[in-house]
Amino acid sequence: MKKVGRIGRRVKETRQMLFEMSINAKVEAIPSLIPLGLMYVEEELQREVALLVGTRHSRTEGRPGHVRWGCQSGSVYLGDQKVPTTVPRVRDRRENTECQATW
Repeated sequence: MKKVGRIGRRVKETRQMLFEMSINAKVEAIPSLIPLGLMYVEEELQREVALLVGTRHSRTEGRPGHVRWGCQSGSVYLGDQKVPTTVPRVRDRRENTECQATW
């Protein structure tokens, strides 16, 4: 009987240790994943601008009248954390208005 009790206790201790290790591993992985998520967000923003305006320095691609108009600071939520980023701007010169992106 004593051997069974000892083995059961060891199994419980091992499970608890593995559970704590998995939480610690997740907590350590989050800061390394935030830059990857931020890179993906910036790529998506640039892809949206390319659809509206065309590639950089091209004059025939994109919608006529739409031009790149610098960038502004913004932020996105990655998980529960608010991360600062830059948001590109696009203007319609014909209507003299800011283009609303689909993001």
